[in-house]
Amino acid sequence: DSLDLIWSAVNRAVEKVHRAEEHRRQFDMLTRRNKELEHAWRIFKNSAVRDEVTGLYDHRYFHEALAVELDRSRRINRNVSVVFVDVIYQGQQSSPRWHEEKEQLFLAVARSVQSRLRRTDLLVRYRDDTLALLLPETPRTGTRCVTDGIQRFLSEQPFWGPENRSAAILS
Repeated sequence: DSLDLIWSAVNRAVEKVHRAEEHRRQFDMLTRRNKELEHAWRIFKNSAVRDEVTGLYDHRYFHEALAVELDRSRRINRNVSVVFVDVIYQGQQSSPRWHEEKEQLFLAVARSVQSRLRRTDLLVRYRDDTLALLLPETPRTGTRCVTDGIQRFLSEQPFWGPENRSAAILS
């Protein structure tokens, strides 16, 4: 009888260990899958507010960020500036590559502008041909310095000039 009781207790203990191992495997698998889903969700969420050509945030994100920044600037009594950059491409519209050339110009201007901004500044693709800059804690004189610097920098770039008659106008 004692051996049967011992054998029964050992079998229950072995089953319990197997169930615990199976639960641990399932928990590990669920943890991995959860991380994969969270990563996929971040990518999906991020792509919903980003322009696929430039990788910049879009106008929806801009409006959310602007509301947050305006609230913050009122609360701590600091300036916030907004600048719009219209990118004008005046290549031959009848050209088969017109749209592609226009997008390449826009991307080059966006990269050039981004390279001149602080990490706290936000650059977004506001519309097809317009960039928007959100400059937190930047007074009017600071904004003028930023826009003058960008304008000067852009005028020195190879995509600029009379040969392609394209321009970026800051407003």
